[in-house]
Amino acid sequence: MAPKFGDALTKMVIVHGAVTVDLGCAQWNGDVNSALGEAVSIANYAANVWQSRATRPGTLLQDMLGASNEDDQTTLSFAQTWFQKAAVAGSNNLIIYCTDSHLNNIVPGKFRDPDNGYAQVTIGSSNTACGGSLRAFSYPGSGRNVIVLCSDSGNGALRTYHSPTFGQWNTQGDFRQVNSGNLNTFGVYLSYKILHELFHCADFQQCK
Repeated sequence: MAPKFGDALTKMVIVHGAVTVDLGCAQWNGDVNSALGEAVSIANYAANVWQSRATRPGTLLQDMLGASNEDDQTTLSFAQTWFQKAAVAGSNNLIIYCTDSHLNNIVPGKFRDPDNGYAQVTIGSSNTACGGSLRAFSYPGSGRNVIVLCSDSGNGALRTYHSPTFGQWNTQGDFRQVNSGNLNTFGVYLSYKILHELFHCADFQQCK
């Protein structure tokens, strides 16, 4: 039987039990850990809600992905396939870096990661991976996924977040202030950025 949305999310967040935060994150260690914890909690909660079938999946897809209606089979199939891939990434390990200093520049825009199986990373056209408007990125290493939260430039995730967690928004469960057109509000929270990168790592085609 194919894994369901909730099953995929549940497996994906197991990665939190095998997370390494690089020593270079010392300055942000507390914020990174609390943001990671909240990101995993949000994913777990979403998995539980989905498994309860309290809300039709199509309603969520109509609201968030622009499905034409609750029974839009194209969008429903897209989501199911994507989250099936997420289940594959759930058994992998994860390491979080807070700078790009572990990467060796080969040519502009291409880097090697000697700490993670000499994985090749292609980022823009710069001699530094973190730069320009890039806030964070992820890639598959050797036996584990890698997330880099940039602090090397003014636009990096660790230079632009307003708060590591959602705080009272999360505990009160009241998101009525966030309506259509204002979803970018979430981007100022570090936990949202980490959750975003976790979903990149859950993409089987990106992080095998």
